[in-house]
Amino acid sequence: MMNKQLLLVVFFTLAITFSYAQRRQYTGVVVDSSTNEVLVGVLVQNTNTPNFNTRTNASGEFNIQAYRRDIISFSFVGYETVNFLAQSIPKQVIMKPSATSIDEVVVIGYGTVNKKDFTGSLSEVNVEDINRAPVPNIAQALAGRVAGLQVNSLSGQPGEESDIIIRGGNSITQDNSPLYVVDGFPIEGFSLSSINPEEIAELRVLKDASATSIYGSRGANGVVIIETKKGSEGAPAITYNLDLSAQKPVKLMDMMDPYEFVKYQIEMDPDEATRVYLTQENRTLDDYKNIQGYDWQDLLFRTALMHNHNLSIRGGTRGTKYSFSGNVIDQDGVIIESGFSRYQGRARIDQEINKNLNINFNISYSKDKNYGQLTNQQAAGNNSYATYIMYRTWGYRPVSTGANLLDVLFDDDGDDSETLLVMNPIISTQNEFREQNRTFFTGNVGLDYNLPWDLKLNVRGGYRWRMYRDEAFNNSKTYRGFPHANNANGINGSYSENTYTDWMNENTLAYKKQWNKVHRFDALIGMTMQGALTDRYGFTSVQIPNEELGMRSLEYGNIKSPVSTASANTLMSYLGRVNYNYRSKYYLTGSFRIDGSSKFSPQHRWGYFPAVAVSWRLGREEFFKNISFISDSKLRASWGATGNNRVNDFATANIVTLDDRYGIGTGGAIPDYAMIVNSFGNKDLRWETTYQLDIGYELSLFKNRLNFVVDYYNKDTKDLLLNANVPYAVGLQRIYRNIGSIRNRGFEIEISSANIHKKNFKWNSSFNISFNQNKVLGLTDDEKTMFNNARFTASWNASNLYVTKVGMPVSSFYGLLWDGVYQLSDFDQLSNGSYVLKDDVVSLYDDRSLTQPGDIKYQDVNGDLIIDDNDKVIMGRTLAKHYGGLNNNFQYKNLSLNIFFQWNYGNQIMNANRLMFEGNGTNRRALNQFATYVDRWTPDNPSNEYFRTRGAGPVGYYSTKDLEDGSYIRLKTVELAYMLPKRWIPQVSRVDVSFAAQNLYTWSNYSGLDPEVSTVNSILTPGFDYSAYAQNLTLSFGAKVTF
Repeated sequence: MMNKQLLLVVFFTLAITFSYAQRRQYTGVVVDSSTNEVLVGVLVQNTNTPNFNTRTNASGEFNIQAYRRDIISFSFVGYETVNFLAQSIPKQVIMKPSATSIDEVVVIGYGTVNKKDFTGSLSEVNVEDINRAPVPNIAQALAGRVAGLQVNSLSGQPGEESDIIIRGGNSITQDNSPLYVVDGFPIEGFSLSSINPEEIAELRVLKDASATSIYGSRGANGVVIIETKKGSEGAPAITYNLDLSAQKPVKLMDMMDPYEFVKYQIEMDPDEATRVYLTQENRTLDDYKNIQGYDWQDLLFRTALMHNHNLSIRGGTRGTKYSFSGNVIDQDGVIIESGFSRYQGRARIDQEINKNLNINFNISYSKDKNYGQLTNQQAAGNNSYATYIMYRTWGYRPVSTGANLLDVLFDDDGDDSETLLVMNPIISTQNEFREQNRTFFTGNVGLDYNLPWDLKLNVRGGYRWRMYRDEAFNNSKTYRGFPHANNANGINGSYSENTYTDWMNENTLAYKKQWNKVHRFDALIGMTMQGALTDRYGFTSVQIPNEELGMRSLEYGNIKSPVSTASANTLMSYLGRVNYNYRSKYYLTGSFRIDGSSKFSPQHRWGYFPAVAVSWRLGREEFFKNISFISDSKLRASWGATGNNRVNDFATANIVTLDDRYGIGTGGAIPDYAMIVNSFGNKDLRWETTYQLDIGYELSLFKNRLNFVVDYYNKDTKDLLLNANVPYAVGLQRIYRNIGSIRNRGFEIEISSANIHKKNFKWNSSFNISFNQNKVLGLTDDEKTMFNNARFTASWNASNLYVTKVGMPVSSFYGLLWDGVYQLSDFDQLSNGSYVLKDDVVSLYDDRSLTQPGDIKYQDVNGDLIIDDNDKVIMGRTLAKHYGGLNNNFQYKNLSLNIFFQWNYGNQIMNANRLMFEGNGTNRRALNQFATYVDRWTPDNPSNEYFRTRGAGPVGYYSTKDLEDGSYIRLKTVELAYMLPKRWIPQVSRVDVSFAAQNLYTWSNYSGLDPEVSTVNSILTPGFDYSAYAQNLTLSFGAKVTF
């Protein structure tokens, strides 16, 4: 009996021991103690066996193997570490924020810094909010998100790039785009459409000189730093995103209906219009009230679909972390035969070789295609304004007088030259072929090595290759291809291929030291090299005899304008920076960079760019600590210089081309070639330099629930790289010179708040507003004024719409002051019933008898009773007085709502569409008009707004009549999202579904399609609208699944 009992005790002892010796799976979820929100990325580690570790997934869940009595540690940045016996791990692990949690670390030029220790001006973009917008290009979602950053949409075409400017343009005639630093690789001319918004982990904008001068010549226009997503320790996390969208134009123009159109045509040409629309059709004018007209806009525009797919896998171990992702997007344009598609992939590996050596590899590849005729592009010719898509669509007559207008290429009524100007817009658009294919490849590798004596070596190398291939073909059913007197090229096509190759090597050595816990010092020195090579090839083929082969028939035409060029430049730089702070209260930063550019002559090759910044962390002072509602406060100031070398690679050299345009030689059929001076070089050309002062104040209140950032800046750019005017006797119009200066000055305000922060409900807001003014301080030599025009058609190309004057903004609208419409009271009526202008009333023409009642009227500024160029004045502002955005995020349990407003105030837009469609400035027959022109002047309707038929006055003048207020407030993005409960789909970690809208509603007095447009945009020619691509209202459904 005793032996049996002993055996039983031994058996149970072994069983218990064996059960304790078996590893088990322990699962649970980790949440924040105050908000009950799940914590993603918490390190869960078995301290007895460190190799057994994982991280919480997107739902805050973990799964780890351990023996029952192993110690399991839960650690996360900013939270207190907690430990449990494996057998005692609760299903819900609660972690408390650490009272001494570290400040947020941000990436800056050639390093990182705690955000609260940063002495410069920096704005962060909430990437999560950006990704709420259903757009393929992050630039389309950036407007209004960052103080001091402006995004200018040229026309809204799918795949089109946007102009981005930080704190106003520094240069008058050169590129003002910022430098982009993607994963530490500086890139000029970066295409934001080449990066998938879902791949971006962090996006920051460096604005003041102390932050950007470390980049020297490349940082003068600001720096945008983009960090892509990386892998992290833990099991692989697979995420798939799907977004399905429908798009349609936000607005269409109201056009004249058949009755209004025919009535207008009878007023314009009574005899011919009566024959065509009444006699020939056996109709009366009133009959057209019951005739259904053609809606050409409805035929041109469509509801377009877009689908966007993202797939990623990320994970890793302590030594190796990886991230792989891919993106496919296909977007139909809202205009037929237009669209955009992109295939993109990215791979990143971070490898820890040993405790001192880390290596990272980053490769990205993107291929995209945009197609469809550009709405803001014209063809060369006497009537180039008529080659724009929207001109042909709005202008095509809405009623037929014979054949079905849908089926015929030409409207047979009228003479040939007139009907060609309004060729069937649908047939022409369906037959126009334009396609741009772009390929982007970027690869870079970085090495970090910890040396003795607190030194750290960083070596980076990068390679970037871009290829742009443009193809176009215009057959005989297109305006650009139909053989006609206005089209000497006949059936034609073109091909061009541009490749850009960039390489970069950067080497830095960093030192960081702390003494007595009160002195912190770090220093950085470095040397960088980079180079760029450009190759361009292309040609145009005209008078093609066989159009059936499309692009493959180019070889059969006459080759015209062949291009084959190559260009290269290099840059070498030395840089240094020191940072010192005392007790984390008083900060000093100094940096210096030396750049040498091959674009300049040896005697002017090197530029020197210093910067200094100081800051005072007031929140650390005792007298501030006693103010309970103040969480932190910082005052900072900086000054520095940055450079610009953005001129062409051979701006210092005289460029000579081989040409036969003069027919010099024997006088036979084949002339000899001649050497022709194409442009003059300037060996004295040197660096353009921007000097910037920035004063900022940061304040956090109520335990950081309310935060303010206010900045004042003053930027003076001197030695402008100006493409300056030269005397006509020289034989060329312009030459690059270092003459002139410009100033940008303004304020920026950013406010963020946690309005409500309860367990089940949260409401956060962010607001920013920017004020910028610029002023020209100097131009070429004694030149006080420079004029520019918006080229869109011959009749107006010689008319200067913009003026740049010393002491004034860089660009202002210039033209005549509209004074309404000539009324009968301005005339004396003769006995024969005709009208003669009164002697004291200004005339539109030298021959005063040509001015008639109902004509447009302008102010006689100089008092000589004749309207001419001497009456032109500055008539409006091109720049906004202020712009900004307001973002709100609401969350109730698993349901979230995002609402984002964007605005622009105080600028004006020249609506050149009204020149053609609100009075028919060129007096073309059979050209439809906007419905607003129905209210035009007649003796019975003495309107002072719309002049009479054929009353547009002299052709070629811009005036305040067509200059409109460009201010707007836009409900830019709305997203409603829901995280499905885990129990609904237990097989996956997390599922989110969302519904979003983009460009939902716009409050504006602008009469055009959209106020956020500038079809010929530059710092000298902003705010011009002619035949812009309609902005899209986008409605989308999205789903995000994490496995």
